[in-house]
Amino acid sequence: DDDDDDDDADDPGVSARRAAERVAGRSRRAAVFGKDGGLAEENGLYSDADSDDDLGMDGDHGEGLGVGAADWKRGLNGALQKTRQKSLMEMVYDDGGDGDSGDSENDSGNDSDEDDGDALFKKATDDHLSSKQDQFDRSKFLTEVVSGLDLTDPALRNRFVTGDWSAAKSRDAKAPRAEGDESGDDDDGAEVYGDFEDLETGEKFDGTGTGEAEKGGEGEEQDEDGDGDDSEDGGSGDDSESEGAARRRAEKIAKKEQFLAEGDSKKKTGGFGRGANGANDEEPASYFDLVKGEMQDQMARTRRELDLMPERIREALEGFRPGAYVRVVLRGVPKEWVENFDPTRPLLVGGLNASEDQMGFTQLRLKKHRWHRKVLKNQDPLVFSVGWRRFQALPIYSMQDANSRHRMIKYTPEHMHCHCTVFGPMVPQNTGVVCFQTLSSKSASFRISATAVVLEVDHAMKVMKKLKLTGTPLKVFKNTAFIAGMFNSALEVAKFEGASLRTVSGIRGTVKKAVKPGSHLKGIVKKDDDLGTGPKASEDGAFRASFEDKLLLSDIVFLRGWVRVDIPRFYNPVTSLLLAHGEKWLGMRTVGQLRWEKQLPIPTNPDSLYKPIDRPNRVFNKLFVPKALQSALPFKSKPKIEPARKTKTLDQKRAVVMDAGEKKLATLVQQLNTIRNDKSVKAKEKAALKRKLRAKDVAKEEQWRSTLQKETRKKRYREEGQAEKRKAMKSNGMK
Repeated sequence: DDDDDDDDADDPGVSARRAAERVAGRSRRAAVFGKDGGLAEENGLYSDADSDDDLGMDGDHGEGLGVGAADWKRGLNGALQKTRQKSLMEMVYDDGGDGDSGDSENDSGNDSDEDDGDALFKKATDDHLSSKQDQFDRSKFLTEVVSGLDLTDPALRNRFVTGDWSAAKSRDAKAPRAEGDESGDDDDGAEVYGDFEDLETGEKFDGTGTGEAEKGGEGEEQDEDGDGDDSEDGGSGDDSESEGAARRRAEKIAKKEQFLAEGDSKKKTGGFGRGANGANDEEPASYFDLVKGEMQDQMARTRRELDLMPERIREALEGFRPGAYVRVVLRGVPKEWVENFDPTRPLLVGGLNASEDQMGFTQLRLKKHRWHRKVLKNQDPLVFSVGWRRFQALPIYSMQDANSRHRMIKYTPEHMHCHCTVFGPMVPQNTGVVCFQTLSSKSASFRISATAVVLEVDHAMKVMKKLKLTGTPLKVFKNTAFIAGMFNSALEVAKFEGASLRTVSGIRGTVKKAVKPGSHLKGIVKKDDDLGTGPKASEDGAFRASFEDKLLLSDIVFLRGWVRVDIPRFYNPVTSLLLAHGEKWLGMRTVGQLRWEKQLPIPTNPDSLYKPIDRPNRVFNKLFVPKALQSALPFKSKPKIEPARKTKTLDQKRAVVMDAGEKKLATLVQQLNTIRNDKSVKAKEKAALKRKLRAKDVAKEEQWRSTLQKETRKKRYREEGQAEKRKAMKSNGMK
């Protein structure tokens, strides 16, 4: 048998084979059994093992538990350490190098005897932390080693909460301490060896391991069930307890009583709102005060936890605190900034969000500054100061209609807000913006042109412009007409198919389809058209349209539509910091500045000039009703217009001869009318003279009144100025 041969240590072949197995990492350890057939403890090797590796067990049932039983795992741990990926916490906060797993195993193997009496939770030093942080997880309980464990061993039982806690206390006292560690009376010990209550059985344990049963007889029953060994190992727990543990236990009891008392008081008071009436000043007066107090408590707890952390870990979690001196490394800096660096000029260092590196369209709510002299013109370059950036762009101004359409405007309103769309880096909403037309410090006028705030950012913005097109009929049918002069190509007609048309007289219509250039329009005969097939639609852009009534050739057809405005993708960052001392940054200039510099006149469009409107009176034809239709109409609807008579009537032909009385009466009536007309003329002249005199008196009174008001205002302003001066002198004297 191979195992029997291996047990013979004096055999030279066995020694050579063992040496070869150690080199290959497959060495095995012989099991040592006691007299009773169980595993014997050699120098406490198995009494305080924390895991399967500490016991020296491998996964093979045929091999015993020897000193080198875990040697074959060293190569496996090293391979796992190299292939295992680090967690996010390790990658962020770990700054130590990867140690050799084999060396760490050797170190742990050599120190296994020294760590025999360590506590259950032991703070690892920095060397052990850096060497063991990437090792294989050994906390799993393997079913292969169940047969090799003695579950009735008190040393193994004392490793759990149901065992003797005094044994753990003694092991912690015997364990060697690293530099900087205090004795067993620290906060960690208080947490490990504090009071404990078994929720299943109801038994309470103190820090010494002794338990008090709430009901009589339960302690003895538990002793019989499996805790009978506590009397042997934990009998001297009260004697080994230090004064520090007793003091901490008393503090914990006091804190618990205070917590219970506060909970009872809160239940009695009934929540917040008591402090406002004076019943309890410690209670918050409102829900806002309650939330504010909770936030302050959370901040205080966070600050206390951060104060206990090492400086390196605190910086990794919290960042650099205000007032700390740091060294900043700038990468990708232009060489002009280094060459023209001015140490006397302070620099502000900030950061940008990830979304602010993307370019897109930004919509602003803009208002011209009231101190700026001129209104802003559409697509005139402006310098925008947004956050950490300053850049030049070509803005598009618009107003939002009731149907949420953005209608382009040519100039900014005088005292109103408008929308502004620019191309540039995307910034968060509600960011303040300041606009300039020039960055020169020698500008005579106010430099800030407008102020704005960011409303929306997107990769595409829709701004529409009003479009009004006019055309004239080329050929008119009953409800159809061919219109020319409105579009320039068939492609434009196809884009506006279905658009609504309207004439000056109010007749509505619709665009139907474009007419092919060069095709004949039947029904019209020109002088140069010998065949009589009609003129050719030589104008490109003619189309057929349908109307609700017949048009006239003199009608003007117009189309009111909307066309999308292309926003210029112009982005020119201000690089004034890259220039040498004394140099000026020159950006894009406005059209007005170019005309002023080159002394160019403003071009005028004759069609845009206002001209007197001269419209001749149109003479419409008389209504003609056919005789056949007149005979079919009722008498009420028949036309009753009599034709003009060529001869005079009898009343017009006969002469009127008056007698003497009628002549005398007519003369009297004429004289009375003459007197009345003369009186009315004199009355009108007198009223006009009276109004003229009254106007002179009113003018004199207004002049006197305006002079008096000016003097009164001057006097009031003088008194107010003197009062403000006395107030200012008095306030300065008091200071």
